[in-house]
Amino acid sequence: MVLDLFAGVSISALKPVTEKVSKALVAKVNSKLNPSDLEKALQEGLLVTQEWEEKLPQDQRLFYRCLPDLIPRFLAQFFQETTVQQELQKPLTDAGTPKVEYLVEVFQKVAQTDLKGEYITDSLEPWLEVFTQAYLQQTSTYLKFQVAKEDYFQQLAIYFDDIKFAGIAVEGQEREKSERLEQIFVMPEVKEETTTSPIISDVGAKHLGENLSIKPKAYSPNTDAPFVANAALMPSAGWEHGRKFSAEQLLSQTTAKKLVILGNPGIGKTTLMSYFAVMLARKQPEKLGLTAQVDWLPILLRIRDLARVPDMGILEFIEQFTQKHLSVATLPTGFFEHWLQEGKALILLDGLDEVANPAKREEIVDKIRCFLGQFQMRINGCVS
Repeated sequence: MVLDLFAGVSISALKPVTEKVSKALVAKVNSKLNPSDLEKALQEGLLVTQEWEEKLPQDQRLFYRCLPDLIPRFLAQFFQETTVQQELQKPLTDAGTPKVEYLVEVFQKVAQTDLKGEYITDSLEPWLEVFTQAYLQQTSTYLKFQVAKEDYFQQLAIYFDDIKFAGIAVEGQEREKSERLEQIFVMPEVKEETTTSPIISDVGAKHLGENLSIKPKAYSPNTDAPFVANAALMPSAGWEHGRKFSAEQLLSQTTAKKLVILGNPGIGKTTLMSYFAVMLARKQPEKLGLTAQVDWLPILLRIRDLARVPDMGILEFIEQFTQKHLSVATLPTGFFEHWLQEGKALILLDGLDEVANPAKREEIVDKIRCFLGQFQMRINGCVS
């Protein structure tokens, strides 16, 4: 939906303005926010002022006398003024609230040149007050998200990066040894396959798009982890064989937004999913071939656990798992939705084949499809 702002100017016409300003604001301060979040905060401020102005008579709206073509250029100049940027940076550095009186002075100065003074003077201060409050509220929300994300990342990495090996109890030796995932995981290869049949026997593959099968490296008893010793490809009748590459580059080598990973039990599907989550939680997306410019949020879900609570939605389950098992005490309202709606969440759904009952597995697949549909297919997903 295109929203008309300020005498017929649409939000799309102002996007170049908010995009440029947000990058400039972030570049000048050490803030947890990224340009994308800041751009949305600026847009939210403008949208809220529009909603406020809609309640006013037209001749009392700030830009009532202005030609629509002049408004984007004027706002671009206004937001690029040093004083304006210094005020907008205050909530980013915990330096207080932007002072509306300073913004009023700059607006009046720029308007003399760019708008020839053609604006409704009495509406200026309340307009800037509404904009500032909306911008402040939005930046505060996004900052809370980023603080919570740091805690989430730390707990996620601890939970999935700590691999324990149990052995025979021998006097003088440890019963259990712990290693980091990256140190012991032997990265498998994947083979990209495209089906030629509209019917695929595997339920997950049937519903979730492009399919890949995990293929292990040549096994070496001296160097490879034992869990890949007997790994082999699943039967692939009805498939056309495609490219082969390291599973570490799986997310960057395919153009599909949703993947299904197929492989025999013990081949490393679950460990690969954990590896993806841990690398993103440790802020090393480049190891997966992903850009560090995107604010990724990994969400790893064990499907066997989800199957035990059939009446619980996926989002509710994720929130409960995060608080109960990852020990993230408090999440801001809308935390996961923020990344899901932006298409910056990597959903890792592990163990579909562990749901043995076909009817229950079908229910799980339907639940996954509904979950993905809530966010208009923006999600980047991987199912094993």
